[in-house]
Amino acid sequence: MLIFYLSFLKTPVKVWKQIVRLQRNLLWGGAGQDRKIAWVSWENICGPKNRGGLGIRDIRAVNLALLGKWRWRVITGGWKRELSVAEFDLLQDLLHVVTQSPLLEMEDSWVWTLDPTSSYSVKSAYLAITSVEAAPEQNSILTRVWKFWAPSKVIVLSWKLLQDRVPIRQNILRRRVFREASMSFCALCGDFVESVDHLFITCDCISKFWNNIARWLGFELVSPNNISNLFEWFLGLGMGRKSRLGWLLIWHAAVWSIWISRNDLIFDRGTISIESLVDKVKLSS
Repeated sequence: MLIFYLSFLKTPVKVWKQIVRLQRNLLWGGAGQDRKIAWVSWENICGPKNRGGLGIRDIRAVNLALLGKWRWRVITGGWKRELSVAEFDLLQDLLHVVTQSPLLEMEDSWVWTLDPTSSYSVKSAYLAITSVEAAPEQNSILTRVWKFWAPSKVIVLSWKLLQDRVPIRQNILRRRVFREASMSFCALCGDFVESVDHLFITCDCISKFWNNIARWLGFELVSPNNISNLFEWFLGLGMGRKSRLGWLLIWHAAVWSIWISRNDLIFDRGTISIESLVDKVKLSS
C-alpha cells in the first residue's frame, strides 16, 4: 500500500522523516518504544550490500524514482491529452522554427542513458538519486560478509563487528552511557578495556579459543592485529567458492558464540569455558 502512494504522490518532508524514524527505531530497538543507540549511520545502512551497506531502501529516493516514471511517460508520449489553445499556438510556432532547420532523415526519440535498455527504470533512477553506480561489487571485506551460509542475525553481527559498531563496553563509554571508565573493562578478564579487538582476539581466554579452533582446522594461527585481519585469514583458507563458504561459516559461528557467551556472562551471570565455546562452534558449523 505504501508503494502505491509513493508512486503517485510526492511525500512531504515531515512524512518521510517520520517513516525513516520508524524504520530506524525498528532496526535498532525492535518493537519496543524505547529509543536505542543507532550504531551505524542511516546513509550506510541504505547503501547496497555490494558496497558494504545493509541494502535498506531510502524511502525518499524511492518516492522520487517512482514519480520519475510518470514524467518519462509524459515526455515519451506514453501519456497523451488534447492540447489547449495556447499550447497549440506554441506548437505551431515550434514547427515553424523546426521546418527552417536542416534535419536528419531519422526519427527522434528520448533515451534514458542510465539503463542499458535506454528506457526509464525505477532501479536506475534510484541508483542515480542515491549517487550509487550500478557497478560490479567492490573488493571489500564488508561486501563479502553476506555470501555465506548463516542466519541473517549472525551475519549482521559480523557486518557490525567489522565496522566496530557493536555495543562493546568501550563503544558504550564513547557514547557516554557509562559515566566511569572503570565500567568499560572486559567482561571476561576484567584487566583491559573491552574493545572489539580485545574481546574477540587478544583476551586471554579468547586467544586460547582461536588457537584451539585453528588446531581443530589443522592450521597454525598467527595472532592477527585486528578483527579485519582475522576475517581475511579465514577468507584466505578456502581455495574454491564452496570451500570458502565453509570456512566463513566457521568464522560466523565463532564470533557469534563469543558474543552470546559474553552476554550470558553479563546478563545471566553465566560462565565461559574454552572447551564449551569450541564445542558450540563445531556444532554450529
